Amino acid sequence: MASSSFRQFLWKISYRLMHIQYQRTCLLVLIFMAITLSFILHSQISQNFLEDEYFVDAVKCPACYGTSSCQRFRRNEFQLHSYSKFRAFDLVNVKNVHFGAHLESRPVVLKKLASNKELREFDDGVCNQAKQPSGCDVSVAIFKSDFAEIIYSHMLQHSHVRDLSDLVKCPSQRLLDRIYEMYKERQSDGFLSRHNKIQLITTLAINPEPIILQIFPQRQGWPFPEYVGACGRFVIEEKIETPLYQFLEASWPTRLSLSLQILKIANKFTDNKLGYALYPTDITFENLAVSEEEEVIFIDAENILVVDKEQLSKDGVEGWDKKVEAIAYDCEDNEYCLSFSPHDLCNHYFSDHNYYAFVHGLFGFQNSNYPNGLLHSIPHDIPERLALLQLLKECLHPSKPEGRFEAFPKLLALVEKLNTYYQEGRN
Repeated sequence: MASSSFRQFLWKISYRLMHIQYQRTCLLVLIFMAITLSFILHSQISQNFLEDEYFVDAVKCPACYGTSSCQRFRRNEFQLHSYSKFRAFDLVNVKNVHFGAHLESRPVVLKKLASNKELREFDDGVCNQAKQPSGCDVSVAIFKSDFAEIIYSHMLQHSHVRDLSDLVKCPSQRLLDRIYEMYKERQSDGFLSRHNKIQLITTLAINPEPIILQIFPQRQGWPFPEYVGACGRFVIEEKIETPLYQFLEASWPTRLSLSLQILKIANKFTDNKLGYALYPTDITFENLAVSEEEEVIFIDAENILVVDKEQLSKDGVEGWDKKVEAIAYDCEDNEYCLSFSPHDLCNHYFSDHNYYAFVHGLFGFQNSNYPNGLLHSIPHDIPERLALLQLLKECLHPSKPEGRFEAFPKLLALVEKLNTYYQEGRN
């Protein structure tokens, strides 16, 4: 009996010792993991990945967007901010959009302009054209691809850009000259080297947004972010702080003011002194933002088809001055959808595409929580309330042929009138 009690005593002691040892081991493992994680986090926070030419894909140049900011990257003038500092974020950052600052003061957006899958597909295409296996060195292979044709020319030609993107879907030589002359990724003496030309074609092929920002610059009154520069497969743009959708619950005067700006953008894109029509083919609340000065800015300019209206007028091809109308399709499940014909846009001087696309995307009925989009909940004490609703409806679904051409100017004038009334009331 005593022997059995003694064995039980020993077993309890052994169990307690083992339990204590297990707890100590777990504690040591947790401490080790905490130290390791702290080290990893510290190293990622303190390291500036923009200095790494492999991270920014500068090693792939000239199959890249440019090199104008590479020295500034190496001088630590740009830093990644917030979750963009951590490489684990890259696993969910499908669009490859990063946030940072220039000299710790000016907010910027750093974009790779495509998903990793899309970039791999581009590289594989270059390797295939150069008759090399997938995964080849594209910085070398691109000189053996179709893209290399431009290096033997002193101007951008139609054959260089055929089917590359919406920007050059139907380019005039005047538009191509504007692209070539206003392209910023060039040598310090202003000369466009062989590498610069390859970078230009690469950008047009992957995502022409940087080119749009350069040929229709903010300083000339265009509603795009300022283009800052490029290094490898990163472009740097001015950061516009607040997405437009965050204003859906703003006050009526604020939404009215923003709506007026949007309608003016639609009008400018359609008719301007340069003689180019800009037709966005993807207009959603996510693609526009509002600056600190409450100015509406296009922050995603990838899908914009540019038509030279001046050239259409000069050529005078049969039917060029016939008005073409956008086809309105009802979307299922309140989803945004937009149908358009590139051929019609490219070959006609007059189109109501922007009148429909902007109203459909930002003042339509796609969001059941905000019928009429940004102009939802129109105050009932506004005498022109019914007229405003009717004009919105007419821009979406015209009651007669060429109805939008008549309704949109009236809508713009009415919103401007209402905005003036409310702004004077504020003051």
